[in-house]
Amino acid sequence: MILRVRLVGGSRLWEVFSKATTTHLKLKALTLISRLDKWESIPFLISAACDPEQIIVEVAHDFLRSWLWFYNIQFSQPTSLQLKSLKYALDVCQGCLAPEIHGQLMFLLKDSLTSDMPG
Repeated sequence: MILRVRLVGGSRLWEVFSKATTTHLKLKALTLISRLDKWESIPFLISAACDPEQIIVEVAHDFLRSWLWFYNIQFSQPTSLQLKSLKYALDVCQGCLAPEIHGQLMFLLKDSLTSDMPG
């Protein structure tokens, strides 16, 4: 199943999430998004934290906490495009994220975000 999730990709899963008309479908799409590669999943998880449905926000925060917990287990490096997507999601969704999650993400990623991103 995880291999198939990678074949579908984050953009397509985010499209399903964004167009979902039921909470159940949003939760399923979000669960699949959480199983993508580390750097592909994080911008979508951050964006899901701004959803109008509280249950989606809570689940997104749970997945973000899990992402942070397992951050050092996989030592892959993000691509420039992944960093750009991450920075955009953090900028747009800053007010939606729990302060401790936003703070931890900024702390863990500050070197990557400042060294690879202009202005």
